[in-house]
Amino acid sequence: MTEPNGSKRKTPPKQKALGVIARHRTLLKQVIDNPEAARNLDEGLLKNIQAEVIDSISPPSPEPPEISRVGLGYRAVFPMSGIEMGLERIREGRGEVHGELYVSVPVSDNTFPDGHIFGARFNVSSLAARTSVGKYLSSRLKDVDWDGMLERFCMEILAAERKGEDFQSVGADPQEPPDRWLLRPILLKGKTTILFGPGGSWKSTIGAAVAVSVATGAEVVPGWRTHEAGLPDRPAPVLILDWEDGNATWNRRLNWIAVGAKQLPPEVHYRHMSRPLVDDLESIAKYVSDNKIELLIVDSVGLAAGAQSASESPADGAFRLFTALRQLGTTNMLIDHVAGAELGIRGPSNKPYGSVYKINLARSVFEVRSEKASGNRCEVLLLHTKTNSARVPPQQLLIVYGEVTIEFMQWAVTSPELKRALPKPRKDSHAERSTT
Repeated sequence: MTEPNGSKRKTPPKQKALGVIARHRTLLKQVIDNPEAARNLDEGLLKNIQAEVIDSISPPSPEPPEISRVGLGYRAVFPMSGIEMGLERIREGRGEVHGELYVSVPVSDNTFPDGHIFGARFNVSSLAARTSVGKYLSSRLKDVDWDGMLERFCMEILAAERKGEDFQSVGADPQEPPDRWLLRPILLKGKTTILFGPGGSWKSTIGAAVAVSVATGAEVVPGWRTHEAGLPDRPAPVLILDWEDGNATWNRRLNWIAVGAKQLPPEVHYRHMSRPLVDDLESIAKYVSDNKIELLIVDSVGLAAGAQSASESPADGAFRLFTALRQLGTTNMLIDHVAGAELGIRGPSNKPYGSVYKINLARSVFEVRSEKASGNRCEVLLLHTKTNSARVPPQQLLIVYGEVTIEFMQWAVTSPELKRALPKPRKDSHAERSTT
């Protein structure tokens, strides 16, 4: 049957069932009047009739949603109806998964001008919560199988959250490929590197040089490359999370370093931060996902980790910070300070301020030391104090700064303080063996 506007009217389930029975009335009457005769009827035909009747009176199963990961949450689209569901700020505790559920419908009339129909805290694991939300949604928009859609959505989310990482085999696989570096020899792709030192040691400027290197793919610091020799530059999106300065300061650093490297100033993503990283994790994760961020620079670690409560140990802040970084899935450079007791010591301090777990959880750690040279020049020394792979030789740099430029050069440090901090060369292992 057709409506006046040309669309087809849906047949109610009861009327559909009666139609099926009417089409097979003669056959069904034989079965009722003479059960013995029914034995001679085709069994498959009877089963088909039975299935057709059941199908006509049963509500259709809800269509499976198309689930995608958005930041740390999920977005589900039911293609036929156009209804969307989203779950954000997901937390799991005591065997239950909670989050903020948002539901929107296609903007087809003035009933829901922006499409929004529901938003509230939601217990994904609770049948009572699904029933209650389904009832509320039905009161706002009828003729939708809200219970079935919520059931499918919740089951998909629970399966995704509890799946965990895939099982793999290791040991016989090929060695790590050359593209494991995001910036050789400073940043391993997908890992966390800490750059620490006292105030005024040019840590943030070095962090800015790393940002320009990755964002442009250019060799800003001689020997620091985003690509293998002879291959094209490989730029990647960079996000700076800044607790210490401001966008004008970082804009100036990035611009001057790019000019010093004879590059066009890159567009680097930036956000000034006031809360600990974990408190802003949802919005940051969404931004990282939407903009395909590969490198995250955190300046600085202490403020990013947040203050600890009276009942916490210094390790708790480190655990929270690194758990958040793992969820983002980026390559990370963390800029950190040294403890007050470490300032002014001769030789490398070997550790940043706070819990030793920061060093343990990072893949690579560099200490930064600097000494002002003559005029507008500064000598800088990067010492690789911790690594889970091959140790990087000391990086001896000269920074030359002008009115609107900052330039990096490879250098042999001349400052007595920096030379004393250099590790002593090891004796040849072969010579050691020959004397035993």
